[in-house]
Amino acid sequence: MSRPSSPGILPIVQLQQASKASQGILPFQTMLMMIGLGAWNVRRLGTSTKRDNIKNIISKEKMPIMCLIETRATQDKLRDYVSSICADWQLVANYTNSDNGRIWIIWDPLLVSFNFLQESSQLIHGEVLFLQSSHKFMLTAIYTHNTGRDRKMLSSDPCLIAAGISIPRITIGDFNTTRSSDERVGGAPPIWMDLVDFNKCILDCSLYEIRSLGQHLSWCRRAENEEVKLRRLDRALVNHHGSINLPTLLLGTCSQIFLITPR
Repeated sequence: MSRPSSPGILPIVQLQQASKASQGILPFQTMLMMIGLGAWNVRRLGTSTKRDNIKNIISKEKMPIMCLIETRATQDKLRDYVSSICADWQLVANYTNSDNGRIWIIWDPLLVSFNFLQESSQLIHGEVLFLQSSHKFMLTAIYTHNTGRDRKMLSSDPCLIAAGISIPRITIGDFNTTRSSDERVGGAPPIWMDLVDFNKCILDCSLYEIRSLGQHLSWCRRAENEEVKLRRLDRALVNHHGSINLPTLLLGTCSQIFLITPR
């Protein structure tokens, strides 16, 4: 599916300090409350305006690490583009499996380290370590293929299944499909097997939805002389350890920004 001319921001993880009246805060919660994690389907990075927008979001949300999806940037432009967004930040991209670098992860090496573990054409997976607190979690940035047949390969990816992960994990990005017909407005009805395959993938990988509110339909197409089409393609999921250690996470949306905060 194509993106609108002004693509929306994907789920931004921004955990802020909970009130004293909240339930006991676990160490991992304390660590996350000090940082932000973002993901954005930028559609392309070729314009300085787009890169300035990313830079402003990182500054505003105080994010030391961000996932950029659908960059459409050739590898020779990678370092120049990242330097124009945040000088001296480090990065990893999946050019080995994708000519146009479908997924980038960029981070501030003064605040976090990212231990790259694996990539495919649909994901980058690694371990995030916060240098001041020494807390860590697993991060999987996702941008799946457009067709159900190609997306189905994701469910057998050993990196996504990762049954041996014993620390909190966040899986975030653009899944290019929905879980139910309720996550679609306009256009043709969903293909039943696509829904089955995606839900089975989430179940097999032991991932859980974060509670959410606000505008969920993050993808929009407004073609001339056609009805408006809306879809929920973007989401953030956590594993069992994340759901236990972060029981009060709430995924909310306001305009184009998605926020996860403890409630």
